Amino acid sequence: ATSATWSTSGSGTFNPNANTLNAVYTPSAADVTNGSITLTLTSNLPSVLCNAAVSTINVSVTALPSNAGAITGSTSICSPGNNLYTYSIAAVAGASSYTWTVPTGVQIVGNNSGNSITVKFIDSNVQNGINGNICVTANNSNFCGSSQQSCLTIAVQISTPVNPSSISGPTAACPGDIVTYSISTVRRAAGYNWTYPNGTTVISGVNSNVITLQYAQNFAGGTITVNAFNTCGAGGSRSRNVSINNPSTPGSISGPTEGLCGATNVVYSVNALSSLNSYNWTVPAGATIVGNATGNSIVVNFSNVSVASGNITVAAVNGCGTGNSRSLAVKFSPSRPGSISGATTVCRSSTHNYSISTVQGATGYIWTVPGGATIISGQGSKSITVVHAAVPSANGIITVKASNACGISTARVLSVNNVVCPRNGQFGSISMIAYPNPVHDQLNVEFTSNDENSVLIKMIDLSGRIVYSEQVNPSIGANQKAINVSEFAKGVYLLQVEMNNQFENLRVIVD
Repeated sequence: ATSATWSTSGSGTFNPNANTLNAVYTPSAADVTNGSITLTLTSNLPSVLCNAAVSTINVSVTALPSNAGAITGSTSICSPGNNLYTYSIAAVAGASSYTWTVPTGVQIVGNNSGNSITVKFIDSNVQNGINGNICVTANNSNFCGSSQQSCLTIAVQISTPVNPSSISGPTAACPGDIVTYSISTVRRAAGYNWTYPNGTTVISGVNSNVITLQYAQNFAGGTITVNAFNTCGAGGSRSRNVSINNPSTPGSISGPTEGLCGATNVVYSVNALSSLNSYNWTVPAGATIVGNATGNSIVVNFSNVSVASGNITVAAVNGCGTGNSRSLAVKFSPSRPGSISGATTVCRSSTHNYSISTVQGATGYIWTVPGGATIISGQGSKSITVVHAAVPSANGIITVKASNACGISTARVLSVNNVVCPRNGQFGSISMIAYPNPVHDQLNVEFTSNDENSVLIKMIDLSGRIVYSEQVNPSIGANQKAINVSEFAKGVYLLQVEMNNQFENLRVIVD
């Protein structure tokens, strides 16, 4: 024979083909149902003159056991104690025995090879929870093996889960934000129930202890709540309030507020707030922001226009919108001058200086004096010299205003009392003058005499106490004496010059 061909009484297949001497035969479903087949090998001869050789073999075909059916029994058990629980499947055709597997903490009581088992749950394992699968496989009695496995998931707990820990995650959000919230894993938890506000979509984490949410445009705030659950039920919940992340109101604006007419490169700023996109600044008419206008500071140029005042405002901006604004009132015109320095009690026709400190932004100063008084120098500056009236008017005030191209400030006022400073008792051979009067530091006394006798000069206060006394030896003609009154108490004193029992008295004011 040069070759041979396989044939079958059934309907299976030969691999790679029926003309291969060492072929593999795969029974068909009909072969399995019939239970047996006959395989035949027939030689192929080069001539029809010879009879072909034939060999046969009978093969019995045994089916695998059917797959195990669904397991029946309790799947969720709370606090089982010492109770016994039964799990079973319907008998499987062709199965001679069954193999069961159970999770740690589950003990099979009695027979473990039938189509049902009885189990108990070990208490120490139940305390921490038992979660797993009870599985069964149907076994054949011959070499053909076992069926596919069937499993049932069980959960056994002693009680509900403990309360979750606090929820981690932001307490404020804006529409469009994607935010993650989480809690620590909870003992005895089989899963987690989350609730969240309207306008919220879950991106990931359903039933887990970590959840990611996205806030939609209609999000208006609300509460996120979570609790853990198991077969015994749900435990206590934990909540976290979430609000719209409206920007905070900025703190106080720093920067100059007065005398800004024509000023350039003036900086205004607020302390930076966290989690912000930008700031929205506005400035008064006549002012211009130079450069960036969305940071926490700006640079402003002010024009030389007649604008009395206005407000610089700033508000914080983020994805939720614009927050409440903070304002700073500013003046283009100068601020009110400080206190006027100068004598407030003066003698008629006396001359005095009055002054103020420099006012920020002022380019000039406007002074007024009481009726009858005259400014003899300094009008327009911060210091003037005034000759007071011989006959004072009823309006005894000196005023000053600061000015610039944008306006004039309110006035600073100093009340002045113009008094008579009389000479008393001018006699024969003595005449005297004293200046300045009122006096602050040094009083200059000039007197004339027709003889060379010594002169006694005294200063006497209103109580009659002599506070200064000095003997002077004059020459014939004009003489003078400088008296330091800087340590004297403010008030009215009597200046007295005595010679040859003759007196010259003059009232002096120390201010």
